[in-house]
Amino acid sequence: MKPAVALCLCLLGACSSEITEGADQAVTVDASVNSIDMSAPVVDLARASKPDDAGCGTTVMNECQSDADCNDGNPATTDVCQMMSGGEFPTGTCLHIACDGGLNCAMQAIDPGCSGKDAGVVYPPFVPLTPPDVPASCANGFQLADALGAPLYVIHSMTAAGARAITLDLDFATYTAPDGLLITAVDSSCRQYALFDSCRLKTADQGENAYTNGKHRPSDPAIRQYHLALRPGTTQITFDFSRVVSPMYVQVLGLCDFTLPPAQGVGWFALVP
Repeated sequence: MKPAVALCLCLLGACSSEITEGADQAVTVDASVNSIDMSAPVVDLARASKPDDAGCGTTVMNECQSDADCNDGNPATTDVCQMMSGGEFPTGTCLHIACDGGLNCAMQAIDPGCSGKDAGVVYPPFVPLTPPDVPASCANGFQLADALGAPLYVIHSMTAAGARAITLDLDFATYTAPDGLLITAVDSSCRQYALFDSCRLKTADQGENAYTNGKHRPSDPAIRQYHLALRPGTTQITFDFSRVVSPMYVQVLGLCDFTLPPAQGVGWFALVP
């Protein structure tokens, strides 16, 4: 068994762990950095017993099938049923996001508009980038470009105890087309939760070649920044590129507790620093 395997046993629909599920999510927006502080609630009502790479059974979450299943009656939140891939079965979980359902929702780390079939395109103005604010002791990560057709990129924690709680820095560029990116994680209780979901974000008015040759980080005007709250004890993070449709760029920092193998099927991959 790999050292990154979580000490969870998912048998007969139960997942045993000494660490309980995190608190309900709360979303905050910063004017300079698009940020999210959340622990997405996930109800795993049914499970299959086939073990996966995280040491948990393959989770089948039947919490919701449509946005209507997630209505919490709170007019201050946008309620969506988010379908997450990355396992044997798609998983549906309710998210209650503090935005009005309009364009500002597209700048959340989890865009509720991605639950719709025709989310449209949003082009937010450029905001000067801020330096990475991950701890100096955990500043490493990776960057990659052009993931069209690439398989899932899955990283695992270095120890069975999982990662520390940390806010990851994400830099994301889609240029002229709204490339989709879904990032999910598995916590210490074998529950899958969402870190990032974007599907309608345009970040520049020119193509990739105006900002980079595809083998380096693009210039700042093409990039939008996000903060992603990683739960303590997280054992696995999955990057799903199935909605990528054109050149794009991703950098994630704060991954000192994870092994970082090269991503397969991408145009360029590099470790940071």
